[in-house]
Amino acid sequence: VEFIQQNSRLTHNILQSIGALTSLKSLILSNSSLTGPLPPKGWCGLRKLEELDLSGNALDGSIPSCFRNLTSLDLLDISSNPLLIDQNILVSDPSFEPQTLNPEFLQLKLLSVSNCRAKGIPNFLHYQTHLRYLDLSHNNLGNSFKGPLQLPKHVNVNMFQVDMSGNKMQGQIPMNIGSMFPHLQILNLSRNVFEGNVPPCLGGLKSLSSLDLSYNNFSGGILEELVKSGSLLTLRLSSNNFEWGNTTYNLPKWIWNVPNLEALDFSNNNFYGHIPLEFCNLGLLRFLDLSQNNLSGSVPSCINLGQNNLTRKIPYWIANLSALRILVLRGNHFEGEIPSQICQLNLLSIVDLSQNKLSGHIPSCLIIDIPVAMWRNKYCLRQRKDSTHIQATFLSMSGIDVSCNMLTGPIPPELGNLSELHSLNLSHNSLIGFKPSSFSKLEQIESLDLSRNKLSGIIPIQLMELNSLAVFNVSYNCSIPYDKAQFATFDESSYLGNPFLCGPPKHESCSGTGLPNNTKCL
Repeated sequence: VEFIQQNSRLTHNILQSIGALTSLKSLILSNSSLTGPLPPKGWCGLRKLEELDLSGNALDGSIPSCFRNLTSLDLLDISSNPLLIDQNILVSDPSFEPQTLNPEFLQLKLLSVSNCRAKGIPNFLHYQTHLRYLDLSHNNLGNSFKGPLQLPKHVNVNMFQVDMSGNKMQGQIPMNIGSMFPHLQILNLSRNVFEGNVPPCLGGLKSLSSLDLSYNNFSGGILEELVKSGSLLTLRLSSNNFEWGNTTYNLPKWIWNVPNLEALDFSNNNFYGHIPLEFCNLGLLRFLDLSQNNLSGSVPSCINLGQNNLTRKIPYWIANLSALRILVLRGNHFEGEIPSQICQLNLLSIVDLSQNKLSGHIPSCLIIDIPVAMWRNKYCLRQRKDSTHIQATFLSMSGIDVSCNMLTGPIPPELGNLSELHSLNLSHNSLIGFKPSSFSKLEQIESLDLSRNKLSGIIPIQLMELNSLAVFNVSYNCSIPYDKAQFATFDESSYLGNPFLCGPPKHESCSGTGLPNNTKCL
C-alpha cells in the first residue's frame, strides 16, 4: 500500500490517524504544508513501512521514540523541517552498544536530515551497516554538527554517498575514512571548518567520482595520491589555504593524470605562477575555475579564468571547447578583438569578458548558418528561403557582459536574436550609433546596461514592449528616452549625463520644438 501526496496542502490531522494503515509500505508527504510536531503515537504499528518522506514541510519538535519500531524502514527523508535532531534519536538507551541492539533494529539504506536543527551526529548511525546514502548537510540553522568527524565503528561496504556540507565540523578528516567506506562514490565535506592536510587515503577510494572539500581551512600541498585511482570526475578544492612548505604551491602538473575529469575548481587559494600546459590534456573538462588566485602569464589552452593577470589575446582555439557552457574571463588583461570563434560555442549560456582591454567591434556572428542536416533541438531555428541552411541562435544564452573594455563601433542588431537573454551589459565602452530596435525581441531581458558609451538618438519605441525589464541604464550617452510603459518605472539615474534629455524623469524642462544641434557627447 502506498500513500503519496506531494506539493499540496494537508492538515496535521492526517498524521494523527496514520497508524490505522498497518499495511502501509510507502508514505510520501513531501512539500505538503504540514506544521507542528509529529504525533508521539500512532507509528508503532507501521511495521511494514519501507519508505517515509516528510521533507519540505514545517514540522517541528523531536522525532517520536516510536520511530525505532519501524524495522522495515529503508528510506527516511525528514529534510528541510525545523525538527530537532538529538544524538539519541531512535535509541532507547543512550549508552547502547551494538551487541545490545535488538536484531530487528532498523537498518536504513537512505537517510536525509539536511536543513534541520541538529545537536550532534545521531548515535545510531555508528551501527548502520546497510546505509548507502547519508545527507546531514546544512544544519547550521540552529545547533549545527560541531566537533570532529566521527566515523562509524564498523566498515560499511554499501555506503556510496556522504554529504556533511554546511555544518561546523572541525579538526582533520579521519585517516581511516577510505577503509570505513571502501566503495564511496560521492563525498561532500564542503563549508565546514576542517583543517590540516587532505589525507592521501582518499586516493585509495577506487570508486570515488566526486570530491568536494571547498570552503574549509585545509593547507599543505595537493597530493598526487588524491587522484591515483583515476575515477574522479569532479574535484572541488576552492576557498582553502593550500600551500607547499614555506612557499605557495604552484598549480600541480600531475592533474593531467586524471583524463576523465569533468569539473575542477581550485579557485580562491594561494596558487601562483604559470598555468601548466598539462591542463590541456583534460579533454573531457566541462567546468574549470581557477579564479581569485595569483596566476600570471598567458593562457596555455582550453581554460576558463577570471580575476587574474592573464595577458595577450583570447586564443582562437577556444572554438575547440564545444561543450563549454560558461566562459568567465573577467578582470584580466586580455587585449585585441573578441575572437569570432566564440560564436561557434553553441552551448554557451554565460559569457563574461568584462574588465579587460578588448578593442574592436562586438562580433556580429551570433547567428551562424548551418546545414539543415545538422539540425538539433538545442538550437532555436528559423528557416531561410533557400531551405538548404538554417539560422541558429544560442537557445541557452542567458547572460553577456563585455563592460569596461575599449570596444567601438555600433551595437550589432543580431544580439536581438538571443531570445533567452536575461542580462546584457555593454557599458563603459566607446560604442556609437543608435540602439537597435531588434532588442524588442529580447522578451526575457531583465537587465540592460548601455551606459557610458557614445550612443545617440531616440531610444527605439519598440523597447517599450520589454515587460520583464527591471534594470535599464543609458546614462552618459546622447539619448532621448520615453516616459511610457515600462520606461516610466526608471528614475533619473538611468539617464544621467545625456545632454539631449529634457522632461521627465529629468527635472529640466523642454523649451521650443526642436533639440539642440550643437551638443556633443564627451
